[in-house]
Amino acid sequence: MEIDASILERLNAIEKNDQYPIKAILLANTLFEKVVEQNPQEWLDLEKKFQLLKEKYPEEFEETIKELKVKYKFDSNPSSVQDLFLHIYQSDGDLSIPVILSGLHKDIDTFYGLFLRNVYNPLAEKARKKISKDSVIGLRDKAPEIQAMFLKGKSQQIASVKKQYLEQESFENIFKDSCRWRSDLAYECLEEHSPYLSIRAFGRVRTSRLVSGFEASKAPKALIDKCEKLLSDRTDETENWAFPEWAKQPPTMYNPRELWQRTIYGQVGSEQIPLTRLNRLGRDQERFNQMSIRFHLLDLANFQGLRHHHSWTHTDHQYIDKCMTHIETLYKNLLDKGKTPEEKLNLIARIHWWGCQACPCERGSAAIMEAICQGLLEGADLPYRLNPEKPADIYALTEPDEKTFVKDYEQLLLAIPPRE
Repeated sequence: MEIDASILERLNAIEKNDQYPIKAILLANTLFEKVVEQNPQEWLDLEKKFQLLKEKYPEEFEETIKELKVKYKFDSNPSSVQDLFLHIYQSDGDLSIPVILSGLHKDIDTFYGLFLRNVYNPLAEKARKKISKDSVIGLRDKAPEIQAMFLKGKSQQIASVKKQYLEQESFENIFKDSCRWRSDLAYECLEEHSPYLSIRAFGRVRTSRLVSGFEASKAPKALIDKCEKLLSDRTDETENWAFPEWAKQPPTMYNPRELWQRTIYGQVGSEQIPLTRLNRLGRDQERFNQMSIRFHLLDLANFQGLRHHHSWTHTDHQYIDKCMTHIETLYKNLLDKGKTPEEKLNLIARIHWWGCQACPCERGSAAIMEAICQGLLEGADLPYRLNPEKPADIYALTEPDEKTFVKDYEQLLLAIPPRE
């Protein structure tokens, strides 16, 4: 932004008078203009996260703000994240009027970075020290306090989905609402944040590729064994970006096969859509460990599949919209009041399979689909609840046949006894 020299001279002259803090006024009126215009929803979300931490962790929040007051030399308590950012920027002694007006500090990622570094990470570190060191033993190990918080939040979202279903809201709205819920819950449950594992990824729809490891997902051994059988029954040679070319070479007399993969397909009308790929790198764990020692750090960064012996290459992000459109169609059929209980259950099973196969979010897709499908079960007045000992997402991701998953869906549920 070009500034007339005479105007700049007058602004600098006014700034020298303590009664007219022109930098503070300019900062307040220009700092957030672009980001609010270009990223209104994310800006509101950032403010929501600030208030959420203030409400859920008042002691740690107050202590964190006290530290920021010392660090950035301000006195008043910020009532909003916008107030806090103004204090932080005003503490910069080199912040000149041309810099303020040039708009160098108007990027949503910059603001999120400021918030996470200055508020979330210090607060979360303080709060974690007060949490039990023991974990709840289970498929998704968490400290008891966090587990209770997670389950309470999930129950509230299930009730919300049930209400939305009964009011015949669209699946798109239910999904968006559930994504916001999972994003908020990540902060409430003090999920880790780092440059390699961003807390912002929870509930954020994917626009890039994704790989998950069986071990990191706590896949039951029975499903790992099932994956082994599926791969031994049939291995395909389709393109798999998660691995370098040397890993994908066909076996020869002197070089054994190193990568086994199998692509799961979904049928929408006459179109067959490639979904999840099951992968195994190395014939067994010992061979994988031997290979891992030789992996170059650059290869590990570029090819996520090299990090896991068993993994999923999740559905390519270009197919997520097709999957979600198909789920919307299934959901509309579920809204048909003429459906029998069996037909409703089958439709929910199909929604669950497709939602897990789509893996639409960078992080948190499993919990989102669990909350949605449990809400649909309750909204459709079906006497079942998802069995926490049988993670439906992992069962879906290791079942290549949609019809088989639907047929076996009741095995993932617990029957709710009728009320007397």
